[in-house]
Amino acid sequence: MSAPAIRHGGPSGRLPTRQGHHFMLTVEPPGRSFATSATTPNVPKTTLPSYPGMHRLYSRPFRGEPQFLGVSSSPHILPSALHGPEDRRWNSMRSHSHRPPLLSLRGRPPQLQPLLAPSAPAIGFASQASSTSEMQMSRTSDRQSPIPLRNFGNTCYMNAIIQCILHSPWLFSSLAETHAWSKRPLATSALLELGAARVDAPGQLLLTVKGEAAKFNAEFQDNGQSDAHEFLRTFLFVVHSEINTSGGHNTPYEELKEVENESEEEAMRRWQEHYLRVDNSIIYDLFGGVMRSRCVCSSCGKVSLTFDPFLDLSLPMIPGARKAATIESMLNISFDEAEEKLRGGNQLLCARCRRLRNGTRSVKIIRWPKILVLHLKRFDDTGKKNSEPVVFPESFMTHGNSPMQYQLYGVVCHSGSENWGHYTSYVRTLSGRWYHCNDAVISLSTVTEAMQALTTAYILFYAVK
Repeated sequence: MSAPAIRHGGPSGRLPTRQGHHFMLTVEPPGRSFATSATTPNVPKTTLPSYPGMHRLYSRPFRGEPQFLGVSSSPHILPSALHGPEDRRWNSMRSHSHRPPLLSLRGRPPQLQPLLAPSAPAIGFASQASSTSEMQMSRTSDRQSPIPLRNFGNTCYMNAIIQCILHSPWLFSSLAETHAWSKRPLATSALLELGAARVDAPGQLLLTVKGEAAKFNAEFQDNGQSDAHEFLRTFLFVVHSEINTSGGHNTPYEELKEVENESEEEAMRRWQEHYLRVDNSIIYDLFGGVMRSRCVCSSCGKVSLTFDPFLDLSLPMIPGARKAATIESMLNISFDEAEEKLRGGNQLLCARCRRLRNGTRSVKIIRWPKILVLHLKRFDDTGKKNSEPVVFPESFMTHGNSPMQYQLYGVVCHSGSENWGHYTSYVRTLSGRWYHCNDAVISLSTVTEAMQALTTAYILFYAVK
């Protein structure tokens, strides 16, 4: 058996870059046969087939749109030193625009006592601080109805994401039990306070969340219209950076050496040990999965493996489908059926042959997360929206040697076009009730109603049953 060449990928998102731990999502030209939010596996000096990148902003001002203060424009809302130094900011690529609601209702319903959530099986990235008892939902992290969230003019994208994060199983108990109040940074503290049984100043907490996201991503520095998926990835990275129990970006880079005749399982084990010395947090415990890319040289048969952690998966829409696509079929096409041929300008650089060679490349999910976030790529690289229906079930089973059963608990919807639009969300509380969240307007709903959002569903949140 040829020895696999282990290469280290990186988590999803346009994150600060450090040699050897790639936290940068690059925008790539069209042509990739599959797409995920994890970074493209590293085949040195080889440009692999790529997929359309993040969504650019095609903004047309909406007449009558309310103009509120941006989070960085008032020293009375947030500290004047809102934004971090330039080297901490993400390179902004504007997303398509979204129309905010013209009116947000004030007030919020009474905060009621939550229920406990069942514990989750121990899969994904295992934090040393995690245990079965810690995987119980905090009594202050859920309520019988979601809290209304104010729209500050164009922040419906943030409100829709925050509602789904607030209803993510196991997250708040893990954060509360492993991080003392005195040591909690701003974003983590604001998130925990928003998830408390009673919230005194949700508007101020939202501004804190937005301000912390703006330090890492210039997209959120003003009060412009932004993409919900981009905010999700930014915010998860912000919280991860705050609570990372490993060395993070200060850890010296260490190259993983090849081991002759090493099995894929052993290579994966060595990679995970290496990775956890750099990035280890509750965010990756819950949302983190692992993707394996396998490249094979057609000349000598050498196998090169790349392991990439991810926090969400982006699924391309199926072109020319005669009937509505399903997320099961989209996952199968992206990760089970696709074997990419590397030819011509897409040849791989074989370490054994020491030259460009033809080859094949396949991608597979080898570790599914406890919380699976699926992003439907409804916008192409020109910003055009695909509103074809996508069927997503209340529960489904993954394929592979260790299948996982997931249950739906959140749906982020985008209504509108590439020129304007509005975000809302459906969330399931621990009591089993479903609610529709439209900024400050919270209404009782059903899972059937949520699953009928076939043409507007944009981000799906599933948790292991």
